[in-house]
Formats: sequence, structure tokens, C-alpha cells
Amino acid sequence: LWCISQSYKIRIEQKVLDATCCSFNKTEFVLTPLKLIIHRGSLYVCGMAEKNIVVLDLCQIIEYKISTKKFRNRDELLKKLNDDLNKRFGISENIDNQVYQIELELSEITGEYLKKFNWHHTQKFKLSQKGYIMTIECGINRELVSWIFQWMDNVRILKPEILKSIYLSQLFKSSAINT
Repeated sequence: LWCISQSYKIRIEQKVLDATCCSFNKTEFVLTPLKLIIHRGSLYVCGMAEKNIVVLDLCQIIEYKISTKKFRNRDELLKKLNDDLNKRFGISENIDNQVYQIELELSEITGEYLKKFNWHHTQKFKLSQKGYIMTIECGINRELVSWIFQWMDNVRILKPEILKSIYLSQLFKSSAINT
């Protein structure tokens, strides 16, 4: 928190594997910390490393040193970070740079439950003959797919086809290792 407020870089000297499936997988690097996020009960530091957006659970950081180097372009970097995070469902890195029009058909009871919570800033719910249609505009990532899994047979993916394909692929892989 002090490094974020005072604009000091942090040298990450050792970190464990990334639970958010970040493609930036170095274990030693210099982080420009920009923001702290509490997500699903964990505290994450978000920032930039070698022009990459990095989201780290604090428990991943094993060893670090506070740099003597300050960064000056905080507002510019924070805007870039927030723009990227707004395109994500949660904190996991997206599969690509696309923002998708996601449409899910929900059972009535699941729709009634889900609409009471903020899952993504673009979410909308519309009552339909089968329950609810939930729409979201965001990227596709591991967190979105696993979130859909948790609603089991109370959700059907209407759009886009790539999300349905990824979901079914993971479903078949999960089924195969459990048979």
C-alpha cells in the first residue's frame, strides 16, 4: 500500500505460480504497483511489469524488495490497468483482446438470485418465458467459464459460440478425467 501511494516500484525476487492464469509467468521482475483489489476473499496487487498487466495474489509473493526508483506516469498506467480490468470477468486474464456480447439463459430461480449481486459492471437481466436472459460485455477467461459451471443445469450459453465451445471442451475434459 505504501509503495502504491508513494509511487515506488517493487522488485519481486520470488513468486509462486499464478492462480489467475496470467501469461506473464516470470518469478523475478520489477513491478510498478498501481492498485489493491479484494477479490473472492484474497488481496491482489495489480500493476505493470515489462509493459504487461500483472495481477498477483499477495500470498504468491515470497520475497521482494522495495526499489529506490519511483515511477511518474501513475495516472496513465492506472488508466491502462483499469481499462484492461473492466474488460475482464473478475481478475483472470482474458483469452484474447476481444470484448464479447455474452448472453446466458438462466432458470427463473437462478436469475432471481443472480440479479441481486454485482457480477460485472455491464450486466443486465431481462425476464423471458424460460426464466431470465443475462447479458454481459466482457472478455472470456477461466473465471467466467468456472462461474458458469457453478450454475450447472440452470444456465445455457446462448452467445457467443466461442464461449460455448470452450465451456463444452472443459466439460468433456473434466468428465474424461473423472470416468
